[in-house]
Amino acid sequence: FYSPDLVAGDTVIVSLTQDGTGYIESCPFVVESMKNIYHEHPIILVSPTSAPARRATLTIESPENGTWTAVNAAGIRCATGTFKADNDKIELPPVSGCYMLILRGNNGLTETKKIILY
Repeated sequence: FYSPDLVAGDTVIVSLTQDGTGYIESCPFVVESMKNIYHEHPIILVSPTSAPARRATLTIESPENGTWTAVNAAGIRCATGTFKADNDKIELPPVSGCYMLILRGNNGLTETKKIILY
């Protein structure tokens, strides 16, 4: 669950629908800083996961520096680069399609994300 309006320390209750018969509320939970989560369960975040091909700029949030590779639906590597720890921006080729973005941190952290450029 992610919302740009939430900050560390906010309390959230999520309401979900069950078969259209009513709402079920979750137990309250407190929003944590992504920095705290990184230390417990390191992950690499990429946003957005879909974007117009003419503006194919993505943000990578990672606890470590690393490299990235973009592979198209045919399995052809079409772009590579590096990213820095914390927040960094990367550019994909401005070509519409579905891509797999393979991210490898310098300390062994690896993530694969599906990116759609339209």
